Amino acid sequence: MITSKQGIDFVIAEEGNIPYAYYCQANVKTIGIGMVIKYLSKKQLALLDRIDFNEVNQIGKILPAIEDDNTVYTISKDICELILKEKLKTFENAINENISIELKPHEFDALISFAFNVGIHNFKKSTLLKKVNDNASATEIMKWFYVWNKGGGEILPVLIGRRKREAKLFLEGIY
Repeated sequence: MITSKQGIDFVIAEEGNIPYAYYCQANVKTIGIGMVIKYLSKKQLALLDRIDFNEVNQIGKILPAIEDDNTVYTISKDICELILKEKLKTFENAINENISIELKPHEFDALISFAFNVGIHNFKKSTLLKKVNDNASATEIMKWFYVWNKGGGEILPVLIGRRKREAKLFLEGIY
């Protein structure tokens, strides 16, 4: 399976789209649509621009991540969407390779959002994956989405809300 257009829109809505490098709530340097900079390939990094930190149009309270030379990585909307689509292929492969049951498109999209946020390694070792493969009850599935509510060792309200929306998408197909 591949991520549906609605699934891509869901991921973008959950991650947001910040056009400059910043530290997410788990204190990880991120850019664009929740893309961790250290996981970008050299080719992808080469597509980013760098500007003087004084030129950054800051969004709300999201502070730019300033490099040693006082510049900040920036990303255009087009490049951001290109990289997102490349990155989603990796997550699609991970889900397709590790799910042993047939999924509905909305279930697949929910797992894409979840895996994109927690990472492939965490997805593969998650009890959520085991429960999905075991055709567990809705209550069990929901429970194991909700477990993943921490960033940097702290419970984050933003993750509590996200897991509720992902569980609702998985169980009810509501985007």
